Amino acid sequence: MNDAIRFTAQIVKVSTLADGGIRVTLDLPETAIDTATQLMQVRQGGGLLEVAAVAIVKLLDNNALQAERPQHKSEWQT
Repeated sequence: MNDAIRFTAQIVKVSTLADGGIRVTLDLPETAIDTATQLMQVRQGGGLLEVAAVAIVKLLDNNALQAERPQHKSEWQT
C-alpha cells in the first residue's frame, strides 16, 4: 500500500510517554470508516506512516481560531 491515505481529523490529545516518545490522538468523523480500515491495515502489517498535516482553520467573530470540521449528525440511537 503506497497510496496516500487522506482524511480530516481533530487533534484530541498530545501527550508525552514515559520513554520520551510523543503520542498524538486524533478523532475522525463517523463517516471515515474506509479511512479507519486503511489505517488498521497499515498497523496490522507493521507499517509506519509518513505524515504531512495541514491545519484547516477559520476565524470566528471573536478572532479565535476554530478547526473547520465537516458537520455531520450522528446516526447512533440509544
